[in-house]
Amino acid sequence: MNTENFEQVALSGEDLGDAAQWLTPGLKIQAEFLKGRPLGFDLPASMELTVTRTEPTMKGATVSNVNKPATLENGVIVTCRLC
Repeated sequence: MNTENFEQVALSGEDLGDAAQWLTPGLKIQAEFLKGRPLGFDLPASMELTVTRTEPTMKGATVSNVNKPATLENGVIVTCRLC
């Protein structure tokens, strides 16, 4: 929705590309358009998301820089050191 005139703007997953996986309800993004077609998007520099699932820690893996996959609330899987 355009916050200046409240006009609804529909964008497809193809329009958004890789940015689509980071969208959450209520998130405000900045979009640039040329002749009605989207050119680019600015997402927030950081987002606060909840980790919904991680793999169990391996027994004996006490080194502080061991990374493991973590699934976020939006379904994105990231590598996490602190999970």
